Formats: sequence, structure tokens, C-alpha cells
Amino acid sequence: MTGLQGCDVPAFDLPKPEEDLLEAVATTGKPLVVVLTNGSALGVNWAKEHANAILEAWYPGEEGGSAVAETLQAAITRGRLPLPSIRC
Repeated sequence: MTGLQGCDVPAFDLPKPEEDLLEAVATTGKPLVVVLTNGSALGVNWAKEHANAILEAWYPGEEGGSAVAETLQAAITRGRLPLPSIRC
């Protein structure tokens, strides 16, 4: 989706260089986990179709690295998203 009128961003899509990187990493055949650290909605349709997991960290703060690591190591096994996600 491009050309969003009245919005402060031109599109919800992941930036092209970042999506290209995801596609390149996926060619390794290793499990692909996408960790998003952002402050607004992103269209991650390619990642949704090809990644083994997507973790939305938002702006994780000072302990964010530890929280992401614990989540990926399954020390944290559940969580809640307090807002709806969108499809682009």
C-alpha cells in the first residue's frame, strides 16, 4: 500500500532494504525469526508467509534485549498484544 493520503508515512510496508535482507537470510534455509522494533504498524506480509516466527518488540526499552532473548529461548511462553494488528 503506497501513497497514503493524510498520513505521515508514505506506506506501511517494511522498507525495501530490510525486506531484501529478510529474503536473503531466508535463502540460507535456516529457521527465520523476525524481531520488529518499531513504533507504528508495519506491513510484513512477506515475513508472515516465509518466516518461522515474528516477534513484535515495539520500543522495548532498557531491558528489551533481555526480554527478546528470553522470549526467543522460550523462557517467556505467552504474552498479549493489547491492540489489534492490521493487514496491508
